[in-house]
Parts: sequence; C-alpha cells; structure tokens
Amino acid sequence: MDWAMKFQQLRYREKQSDWFGKRGLSWHISTVISSDTKNEGSLELQSYAHLFDTCQQDWFAVSSIIENTLKVIKTQKPHVTQVYLRSDEAGCYHNNALIAAAKDIGQRVGIAVCRYDYSEPQYGKDVCDRILWPMKTCIRRYCNEGHDILCAESMRTALSERPVKGTSACVCEVDEEKETLQVKKIDGFGKLHNIQFEEKGIRVWKAYGIGRGKEISFEQLVSQSQGSTGLKIVNDFFAPEDTRAYKCKKPLPESSDDDSDSELDIFECSEPGCVKSFQTFSDLESHLDIGDHSVKDGQKQTLYDKLRRDWVERFTTAVNISEDEACPPTNTTNENESSLPNNGIQIGWALSKPRSGSSRFSEKVRSYLTARFDIGELTGHKADPQKVSTDMRNARDEQNNRLFTREEWLTKTQIQGFFSRLAANRRKNKDLLDLEYKEVLREYEECERQALIAEIAEQIKPQHPISYDAFNLCECARENKLCKFNLAMLKQIFHYFAIPFSSKYRKKDFIAELTYFIEECACFRQ
Repeated sequence: MDWAMKFQQLRYREKQSDWFGKRGLSWHISTVISSDTKNEGSLELQSYAHLFDTCQQDWFAVSSIIENTLKVIKTQKPHVTQVYLRSDEAGCYHNNALIAAAKDIGQRVGIAVCRYDYSEPQYGKDVCDRILWPMKTCIRRYCNEGHDILCAESMRTALSERPVKGTSACVCEVDEEKETLQVKKIDGFGKLHNIQFEEKGIRVWKAYGIGRGKEISFEQLVSQSQGSTGLKIVNDFFAPEDTRAYKCKKPLPESSDDDSDSELDIFECSEPGCVKSFQTFSDLESHLDIGDHSVKDGQKQTLYDKLRRDWVERFTTAVNISEDEACPPTNTTNENESSLPNNGIQIGWALSKPRSGSSRFSEKVRSYLTARFDIGELTGHKADPQKVSTDMRNARDEQNNRLFTREEWLTKTQIQGFFSRLAANRRKNKDLLDLEYKEVLREYEECERQALIAEIAEQIKPQHPISYDAFNLCECARENKLCKFNLAMLKQIFHYFAIPFSSKYRKKDFIAELTYFIEECACFRQ
C-alpha cells in the first residue's frame, strides 16, 4: 500500500493564470498479490486506486481503504481467507490506531489479517510505484486528447477509457464522523517493524525473525474499538481489462560459468545479491513485483562482496595473541583460528540504537565559555568557536593546572550552539528590559502630560474676583443681578472675556452662559 503523490489538475488548453493555485487530488494505490486459481504455480497481481477530491491522509483514511479493498477482494475471490499487509513507515501507516483497528476490519469482512510488516527505508513500495507511472501516463494521454482532469471523477474516467493492465479505480469519500477508536500508547512503537495478529493480542518484532517477539494484549492497546469505517463510494471500481500474472519457474540445475555465459537472459535483477536473470522485460517486472529474489553463495560474487565477507570472517572472531616473545612458532595456527568461537556478535546487533539524551555542560565549562563570549563583546572581536575549542584543551587555572578534563572538551558545533543560545537569551532579556523601560517611560510621560494640562487649566480658569469695569460679576451672579445688563452690555462682557457665543443668542442665553462661566470661580467652589 502507498499514498501516491497528489495529482495536479490538468487542462487540455491551460492558460498561464490556470497554472497557479492548483489543488492536488489524493489517490491511494493498493496492490494485491494472490495465487491464481486457474493456473497452478502462478501469482496474480491486481492494483486498486482509491481517488479522493479532498482527503486527510491519516490512519482512519487508510483503515477505510483497507476495509473497502478487502470487501472487493472477498467479492471477487471468495476463496481468500487470509491477508498479509505491507507498507512503508509513513505516519498514517506506522501508528497504534491502525494496528488496533486492523483485526476488527478483518473480522467484519471475513478475511483474517495475519501480519502487518513495515518495509525498510527505500524498500517495499516498488510494486506500487511501478504501476503508478503507467497510470499517470494514461491520464496525461487522455488529457492530451482534449479532456480536462480537474477532479477525481475525471481521473477515474481517464483510467477506465485508457486502462492499464491489472488496474482499477474508484471515487470515494472518507466518513470522518465514524471514527470512534481510542487506543493506549505503546512505548517504542516506532522501533517495531513486524506485527503478527493473534487471538488475544499482537506479537511484535523489531526485526523480522529475531527472537520470539513481544506479546501485547488488546486490553493494553485498545480502549474503545473501531466500528465500520463506512467508506462512501461515489463511483465504484470498473472491471479491469486484464490481470498481471507471474509464473513461478522451477529452479534450474546449477551450471558452470561457461554455461551461464551462453544463456540468453539479458535482463538481470537489480536487487543487490539476487542472481536471477530473464529473457524478457515483462518477466523482470513480474519478478520485481513479487520480490522472489534468489541469493546463491559463490555465484556472481563481486569483489566488494568478497572483501566484506572476508572482513566479517576475520574480525568477528576472537584471536588470542601470546605476549611471550620466547614462545616457539607452531604450525597449528589455522587449526586454532578455525576452532575459536564466534562470540563477538549478539542477536540484534544491527538494530538502530536509541539516541542518548543531551548532557548538560558543567558549571566550570559554562563559566569559561561565558567569559570568552563577554570578552568578545567588549573587544568587538567575537570569539571563534573553533579557536575556543582548541584553547579548551590547553586552558589552565591560576595554579597552572589543567582546567578541563578530556571528557569536558567540547567541539566547535557544541561551542557554537552555546554561544547562539547565550546570545538569544541575552537578547530576549534585553528586549524585556527595553519593554519594561518603555512602559515606565510611557507612564511617566502620561503623568507629566496630565500635570501640564492641569497647570494650564489652572492658569486659564477665571481668577477671583471676576470683574468687568466697575462691576463685580461674582457678587452680581450671587445676588441674581446679571439680568440688569442689557444685550449690548452682555456682548461687550463676552468679548472682554473671549467667551464664544452665537449671533442667535438672546438675553437669557447670554445670562446662562455668563453664569456658567462665573461659577468656575473659586468663590463658588468654596
């Protein structure tokens, strides 16, 4: 199984403006390898493409595709009762949820899921990638004939009109609302590559065939089981034109090098170590799809293979060397070397080792690096990490003793990372201080502004007593004598105190405005 790269929309006559902002169409390829019931000793290959207009490529989409594919297989081949799954280690495949849902999917369909194997890097997807290119070519050819490929439905039409041998396609949608599975996390699940489904749980291996495997019960894995995924089929699979078949040939008797030179098999298998060759390219493709590689010791062994085997044979055995120079030479060297046990390698030596956590620098190392960094900032000549790394090996204290041990020496990359983190932290602290200073300064400026406004308002407000000519307006307002002034006199008072007024004001309006102005005096506030 494999998710293909999203297919970009195609137009028969595409404008330059149509080239930008294209939406990729998701499609998933599942290749089924099964025994051919009609021809004994032959294998049949059938590829199914699930096409989506929009799809989130997660574990639930993969489980929906697996369930639908198994239903199609059960319909077309009722005799199939077991299935073995294989894919790469993409996140949508290599996760707890898909493994927890796989067994239930098989029980609902009626095909038991026996194993799930994850391929090594760059392996395992060739059977899908090999059929994917002819399918892309057929879609492009259909587009060049005057059609637009803008959605999953048009992709299916292209694949049905220009079919590829042994392929079929359908248009579907994932029903995200039916996702109900809840799982428990398995520690170190990313290191597991082979999973076997049993009655009460699963058995997992880090590498195929190494050890008995580790048993994990479904109670430790599943909190809430997944029901039917219910993949929505918009347009079902069309009948494939034909099937691809691989005929398993009987092994030929071993022949000499002279006989092999006279053979007409010119297409050799590209798998490292495989010695098979074929007369036609189609036979080679079928061989690569099945993966039935044959490795024979001593035949077609390259110089590099021989060197590797000799190196392993020489350096994986324990050799005892006597320190006694007076020991007489013996002629039993070969017998002793051949009888030595091969105890240098343990099971699982080729597995990837867990990454060790990062260790903190000692306080002495941090102080030294910080001092070198500060000196560089003060002098304007930044410390070179390579030079600092060299100086650490010879650094001494006041008593002329070595400052650092061999374990405390740092590389250029480590020192460069320390300087980078130190500069970033100081820059961050400086930014925080600048921000706090700006906030304090802003508050101080606001206080100064309010004080200045208050001072100006105090200076421009009326001062007691408010008088015009010989009239004390404060007493007039307190004794309600402002009404004695006529309209012309009120206008002169307004002009004198620069009080704005309208030409439509009447006498009562002038008196009201003048009263409000006089009440601002301190004598009224007291």
